[in-house]
Amino acid sequence: MSVFDSLPEPLDDSSLFSRWPIIYICQDGMQPSGVASYGYFLLGVLSGKMLLLNAERVPDLAPESVRERIVPLSETVSHDPKAVAAAIQRIVAGISGNVTILPNTGDTPWAAIAEFLRVASDDTRNRVRVLGVVHSDVETQYGLAEMYRSIAPCWMGVSQRCFSELERRIGGRETLVRYLPYPMNIPNFEIRHHSGPLRLAYVGRIEEDQKKVSRLVCLFRSLVSRAVEFRATIVGSGAASQSFIADLESAGAEVSKRVVCEGALDRVAVDEVWRSNEIALLVSSYEGLPLAILEAMSAGVCPVAMEISSGLGDLVLNGENGIIVPQGDVDAMADALCGLSCDRERLMRMRISAKNRIKEHFSPRVHMEKLVEVMESIHLIPVGSCINLAPDPTQIAVDRIVEQVVSSGRRACIYGAGMIGRKVIDRCLDRGVSVCAWFDSDPGKIGKDYRGLTCEVSSNVINYSDAVFVAASLQFASEMIVGVEQVFIDQGLTRPAIVSHLS
Repeated sequence: MSVFDSLPEPLDDSSLFSRWPIIYICQDGMQPSGVASYGYFLLGVLSGKMLLLNAERVPDLAPESVRERIVPLSETVSHDPKAVAAAIQRIVAGISGNVTILPNTGDTPWAAIAEFLRVASDDTRNRVRVLGVVHSDVETQYGLAEMYRSIAPCWMGVSQRCFSELERRIGGRETLVRYLPYPMNIPNFEIRHHSGPLRLAYVGRIEEDQKKVSRLVCLFRSLVSRAVEFRATIVGSGAASQSFIADLESAGAEVSKRVVCEGALDRVAVDEVWRSNEIALLVSSYEGLPLAILEAMSAGVCPVAMEISSGLGDLVLNGENGIIVPQGDVDAMADALCGLSCDRERLMRMRISAKNRIKEHFSPRVHMEKLVEVMESIHLIPVGSCINLAPDPTQIAVDRIVEQVVSSGRRACIYGAGMIGRKVIDRCLDRGVSVCAWFDSDPGKIGKDYRGLTCEVSSNVINYSDAVFVAASLQFASEMIVGVEQVFIDQGLTRPAIVSHLS
């Protein structure tokens, strides 16, 4: 299983819940994620299937017990709501009786659900209900709840913050809102007392936008400057892996010799990481309910985290079972770690308290009982209507981008190998626009093929100065624009033509 499988094994008596079939949609492809992990757990307890978008096959790290019930959908069609809707219909057709669909995050799964319900027979619509989940405290996920509340009669927030924000935005007589944090088993091992260097661990994606992993390098530098003896273990992979390792090396030998980057590990190895360490680090800018911290605390590892609006308050009692420092304040985090290094007895008390907190409040059985109660309740609510749904905002943004490309009269270069990028390529080709190149900054995307294009490294934009560049992302368009411009500036060239949904 993956480095993010911080969720429990199936319950021993899971047959009690198996009469509740689900279709769990995850758009994370082969990439380990908390959303995928939660889906694996639910498949271990409930009947039904996972529809895994952007995947050519079942991920190697998926649990053996549920692999046969994971339905991969190729990356070449996963951005198309109609193709996803057709896949949903095929799965629903193979399930008898009532079924609950969890689309989770992303515009495409929700647009696909709307399309599926529009064309479904009355019999199918009457036995299908849609359940919304907000996994992160970000506007895009709340926006989905506001847009699709008419077809999803209940929404769950994984943290008190997510729950209260959902309640404020959509709560009322016609929409149920529930608080349902992730479940967690308690590992069957004793908390180890450690002496010597402070043992730190980070488990999660190696990326910058949300996880802010560059702060870890700054933190390690600060600890060295304070003469704090420590050893840090970094577990995970992601788009920033190469730059993170380069930053560690640039920080000097006194830093790099204290840090071990393990990459992605299986379940057994991750358990050993928690067993062997004392403190879990969280430097993210936002989360929903941080799974790595939930998992660490269940193993008796003390969290030291930067303050975020969602999730930490559900888990960490500051000064009792962990320490929370101001958002972005690396020096404050270094001070906190320095204090714990000097007082190992206090650290041990916090570790014991952390484990007890999870044991008392995050039981898998309680989670499943609440979830089944929600599923029962939504099937008593009349089926929702698609009639008054607003148009898919993603498709509106794509159409706006392509209109700008058409108006330019130039061939197009698409920057962005995700769902938006593929949607833009499709629409450009439908409109007769010549698409000459496709780029991404994520090393994992380079070399992928789509509609006769092979994804190139972003530095190659310099080879297409006569084209119009498309920043094909709704979340990172500004950063993409700056990146393209910088390549041309570095070569002493004029800024190229660039369009986006922001134009």
